[in-house]
Amino acid sequence: MVASTLTLLLISCDRFFGIVFAIRARMTARRARYSLGFVWLAASTVATPLIFYQKYRENKWKDYTEKYCSGDWPSVTVQEGNNTIIYFPCRTAYFTIVSGALFFAPLAIMAPAYGAISCKLCKASQPGERVSADLNNQRKKTRKVITMLVVLIVVFAVCWGPLQLPDWFHTLQFWSKIGAFLNSALNPLIYAGFNNNFKIGFYALFSTGKSNYGYTTAKFRRESSEVTATTKLAPGHSQAYPLTLLNKNKKDKLLL
Repeated sequence: MVASTLTLLLISCDRFFGIVFAIRARMTARRARYSLGFVWLAASTVATPLIFYQKYRENKWKDYTEKYCSGDWPSVTVQEGNNTIIYFPCRTAYFTIVSGALFFAPLAIMAPAYGAISCKLCKASQPGERVSADLNNQRKKTRKVITMLVVLIVVFAVCWGPLQLPDWFHTLQFWSKIGAFLNSALNPLIYAGFNNNFKIGFYALFSTGKSNYGYTTAKFRRESSEVTATTKLAPGHSQAYPLTLLNKNKKDKLLL
């Protein structure tokens, strides 16, 4: 779950810089490898304390024995009058940090980033009537991208939000954990449903044969350029036109 959340965060940052600052931002293969390495290193670091603070337990019921592992954190006992209060300071500190770093911080970053991307796409310069068909196609792609971004944020908040509730709400605790795991399963379905690039990239990853790979890679580049391309002034015009429209006959060669 940690790796899934951090991957979503990196994707949002990559899209933000790639679209809002398209001229300066470039994701290279080396940066991608370093980013993925950081994701798994961070995920391993977050999960490490759970290895040491877990205990095997058994509950004997009438017809079977329940076997499971649960937290076994160091405790501090405080006597207040006739009441004995047990605190778990290490557990409180750990889950406070994890909750902030893996829910509130990513949500605070992804929501503004996707908002800026949506504004950038909506404010893209619109060409004249002579390319109205291309413009309509561009608008459909833009709406599709914005819808996907909204769905990603909403699903992330809905799936992870209940897990942030206090642990005394035991009835919801089980389903909140299911929801957090469900988010990792839903993300690929969301990408596959809204993003053709995801489908093409997935096919290219598992395709065999040089010709098929070359075709899907070229198509992947072309599709990526249609939405995220920057604009420039066309010769003899004062209005900004998308690069994909100015290079209509060279889409397969355009790579931004």
